[in-house]
Amino acid sequence: MSGILNFSQWASSTVLNENVQAAKRELTKRYAEKHGIEEITPEIEQKAIDNKYYAKIREILKGGDGYVYAFTLFHLDHRATLGDLEELYKKIKENSGSLGSLPMSVEEYAKQETVNGVNPFEALMDQFHNIEERRKYRWIIDKVNGDLRRSIKSMAPEKIDRLFKAAKLIDEADEEAGDYIDPETGKPSNNRISLLKKSNAFNDGDKFLVWVEEMADGVSNSEISAKVNALRAIQPEAGIIYNKGGYLVMSVRTEKAQKELCSIANWCINRGAWGTYGGRTGSLQFNIFNFNLMVTDPMHITGTTIYASGQVHTAHDKNDDYIQKSTDPEKHFAGLGYPEDLITSVMSSMETEYTIKNIVADLGIDTSKPADLLSMLVKSTYKINLDVEENIRNIIVGIIRDQLSTKLSKSEVMELYMKFGVLSTFSAKILNVLVPNMTDEEKKKLLDNNDRMINDPGRGLKAILARMGRGAYPQLAKAVDTEEEIKDIISSGESITSVGF
Repeated sequence: MSGILNFSQWASSTVLNENVQAAKRELTKRYAEKHGIEEITPEIEQKAIDNKYYAKIREILKGGDGYVYAFTLFHLDHRATLGDLEELYKKIKENSGSLGSLPMSVEEYAKQETVNGVNPFEALMDQFHNIEERRKYRWIIDKVNGDLRRSIKSMAPEKIDRLFKAAKLIDEADEEAGDYIDPETGKPSNNRISLLKKSNAFNDGDKFLVWVEEMADGVSNSEISAKVNALRAIQPEAGIIYNKGGYLVMSVRTEKAQKELCSIANWCINRGAWGTYGGRTGSLQFNIFNFNLMVTDPMHITGTTIYASGQVHTAHDKNDDYIQKSTDPEKHFAGLGYPEDLITSVMSSMETEYTIKNIVADLGIDTSKPADLLSMLVKSTYKINLDVEENIRNIIVGIIRDQLSTKLSKSEVMELYMKFGVLSTFSAKILNVLVPNMTDEEKKKLLDNNDRMINDPGRGLKAILARMGRGAYPQLAKAVDTEEEIKDIISSGESITSVGF
C-alpha cells in the first residue's frame, strides 16, 4: 500500500516539486475533485494525465518543460487553445533575451485570475507585443548620439514607453506618406531621417521626449476630419454618436471597423480579441477620441465595452491601461471627465445602438458575400414592420446604397427575388433600387412568381393562412394584404430613394 496516499498527503507532497510534476499534480487534483476521489493511487494519477490536451502541450513544448505547468493552467483556467499555446511558445523563444523585462514570470501570469481586468493569457501576449514594438522602434534610442542615448536610458520606464509610442506614430506617418525625394540630390527624406538629424542638438532625454512627442503630434494623420471621413466610408460598420468640441464618439460595430478606425490604440481587440469584447452578442463598443489632447496622451482615445446587461465590462486608454470608473456607464464616463452633453448623447443612443449592432452583426456585413447579404436583408424585411422601425429601415437603406448597389449583377438580384418572392412593399422598393430598369418581361416574370407564391391553392400563402390562421403568421398575412400595393410598386419602379426614405 506504499503507493497509496490520501488526498491531503498527496496534494502537499514535496516530492512532486518539478514543473512537469506540478502539472501532473494539478491534473490529478482536479480529476480527483471532479470524481470525489479521496485516495490517490498511481492508477488514478495515470488516468488524470492521460489527457489529450496535456499530451499536446508536452508536444508543443518539446523540451521546454519549465513551462508545462504554466501552459496547463493557461489551458484549464484561461481558455487558451492549443493554437494559442503554440503561438505563446513561439513568442517565448523569439523573445528569450527579453523575458526578464516582463512584469511577472510566465508562470505567475498563468496563476492570476485577471491582470488589470484582462484575461492573463491575453495580458501576457500583449506584453510580448509591447516587447516586439519596442524592438521595432528602438531606432529612437540606438540611432541618436551617445550623450543623448545614455540620458534616455536613465529615464523612468514610462517616459521611455512614451518615446517608443511617439516613434511608432512617426513611422506610421512615413509609411502612409512615403519618402520625399530631393529633386537636386536625389536623396530620400522622411520624418525619421529628419528627426535623427535634429536629435544631435539634444543631450537631455526629457527635453528630447517633449520635442519628439510634439513632432509625432504634428505628423500624425489622426485629425478629426480625416477620422470622420474614414468612419463614414465604412458605415454602418461604425456610427458617429457625438462630434463636438474636439470630441468624437463612435460606436464600433464590426472587427473590421475597429481595426481600421482605432489601430492607433494598443488594444487586444485590435489584434484578434474582438469576439471577447465588442464582438459579443448584445455588446456595445464606444471609442472616444479627444482631439484636444496630443496623440501621445493616453486619453487621446479610450475604449469602453458595455455588455447587453447595460453595465460597463471594461475600459482602456490608448496605452491599454485599465481605466474603468464604474459599472454604471453614466458614472464611468463622468469619472473620465467627459462633457455632460457627450455623456447624454451616449446614454440616449444605447437602446438604438443595441438594435443596429445586432442587425449589423447578424448580417455579417464585414464578412458576407454581397449575394448572401442581400438574401439575409430581404428575409429580414419580412419579419419587421419597417414603416415603424425607422432606425432599422435607415440602416438597411444605407447597406443597400453603400454595400450592394454596385456589387451585385442584375441576374444575381433577379435570381434571389425569384427564390424568395417580393413579399413586402419595402422589399419591392429595394428591388427597384438594385434593378432600376427592369423590362416589362422581367416585371411580369416577378409578378407571376409572386402570384403563384401567394395564391397557389395548395401551397400558397393564402392557403397556409386558411389552415393555420392569420395570427400564427402575421408576416404572411401582411404580404397577402399588401399584394396589390406590391404589384403597383414593381410596375411603377418606385424605390426607397424616390419616396424619401
